[in-house]
Amino acid sequence: NAFPDEKSAKTWVDRLKNKGYNAYLSESRVQGRLWYRVRVGRFESREEAEKTQESLRKREQLVRSFATSR
Repeated sequence: NAFPDEKSAKTWVDRLKNKGYNAYLSESRVQGRLWYRVRVGRFESREEAEKTQESLRKREQLVRSFATSR
């Protein structure tokens, strides 16, 4: 998820961390506007990332989640 305000993003990061996810915050500028992205992970494999993504969709109702590689 991404939020235009840092407070909302931090609330989600804290919520996910409390549930055991390796959540963190990153900033990204999109069309001149600063967004705060909630991220989960650093995974050993794409498969592991997709497994966590599915868990986020089912347990946390984060249907717009997606996996990326860096």
